[in-house]
Amino acid sequence: MSSEDENIPDVETCQKLCEEFAYVTSTDTACAQFYLQDRDWNLQQSLNDFFEDRQSRGSVRLLGDGPESEVVVVVDDSPRSLAAAATAVITETVTANRDSSQLKTEEVTEVPKKLKFITWNIDGLSESNLKLRTKAVCKIIKREDADIVFLQEVVPFSCHYIQSHIPEYQCFQGNWDGYFTMTLLKKSMIIVEHHDVIEFPNSRMGRNLLKIEAKIKGIPLTLFNTHLESTSESSSERMTQLKMAYMKIVDTPKDRTVIFAGDLNLRDKEVSQLGDYPASVQDLWITCGERKECQYTWDMSRNDNLKWMGASNYKPKCRFDRAFFRQGSLQQVVPKYFGLVGLERLLPHRCFPSDHWGILCHFDLEG
Repeated sequence: MSSEDENIPDVETCQKLCEEFAYVTSTDTACAQFYLQDRDWNLQQSLNDFFEDRQSRGSVRLLGDGPESEVVVVVDDSPRSLAAAATAVITETVTANRDSSQLKTEEVTEVPKKLKFITWNIDGLSESNLKLRTKAVCKIIKREDADIVFLQEVVPFSCHYIQSHIPEYQCFQGNWDGYFTMTLLKKSMIIVEHHDVIEFPNSRMGRNLLKIEAKIKGIPLTLFNTHLESTSESSSERMTQLKMAYMKIVDTPKDRTVIFAGDLNLRDKEVSQLGDYPASVQDLWITCGERKECQYTWDMSRNDNLKWMGASNYKPKCRFDRAFFRQGSLQQVVPKYFGLVGLERLLPHRCFPSDHWGILCHFDLEG
């Protein structure tokens, strides 16, 4: 056991520390865990850094409006607290809004005002703590109350576990052999019209586009979930697959809003070689503000599920996972937020749910 592992309190103590942090700061235990686990569970240091972030290094930005708004702390390049503070949801403003505009139960409508979307490579190919990690993926999907979920590197065990533990989602697979993509759609929100699997003709890894046509609040959606060819040696085929996906987006009828996302395995040099995206296609990380703490989804400087065997003073980080968006002609779906999920360590093993961070996007639904 490493000295780092020895600094971790037992589960009961961790929970008590999270609850005390949340009480003092008026936040929640998720925010608490971000601060505490990066400071060896030192409560006083975590509290000091939290309030310093809010008072001198950060600003508060309100996402959305009304009682369901979220207040997010956005800070500068302070390396120790950036990811934690930027993902902390501050609750006092939300509470005030809810108190001033609380609706009676009988007045609450079922018509959704937001669309919540996750895309995530869940690393089913690794057998290490697979059940624990898959359980965490299900928990995060439920916690974020996602309407649409794209998963990559799903294996049969994870697929069956997900289907049995979050039955409120309708599930579609891109394949059944080895590992594959999987799209989850909340049954109470999404009406499925058609689904199809479009094969990449020259893929050596069984890669494809999992396409679904659906509606939310009467708004037509076309969803493309994919896992493009892996490894640096497959760069040419990967770019060919991306070009094919772009063509599918451009050819989609203009009245349909398109979400195209997944583990694209893209390197920055490949993006430069391809040139600009099609004029109608938005990179959601860019659209939502290019927050630096959300840039890299495969980051070995922060995620140690995999061990880097190269030079000790260098650990790679890449924006492998990306989410693209094409607005429908009626402009009824408006991107509002881009963040990451899966940042919490899982006890007792201290692993993360995946070697990739997941992407979380929020959209406002209008009309």
